[in-house]
Amino acid sequence: MKRENDLIELKAQKIGDLSSDELTDITKIMLDADSAPTERVCEFLRQVQNPYLFRVEEIPVKVVFSENAPTIQESLAKLIRLSN
Repeated sequence: MKRENDLIELKAQKIGDLSSDELTDITKIMLDADSAPTERVCEFLRQVQNPYLFRVEEIPVKVVFSENAPTIQESLAKLIRLSN
């Protein structure tokens, strides 16, 4: 499992710091659905290498969280209200 200091360093990486080939393609990650949730998280982190910077097929993705942003639940509820 990655340590907090490791995650801070990974979070600081910029999308331009690595070539697309150096980023893990998360469509290739395989997880055992029968494993406990904590084991799946650990296995995902092991396989993805950097949970903040990866790719989906050929598209690089940088994950950033805002401390002041609405929660995912609030955002989904708003999306559902707008689509009705």
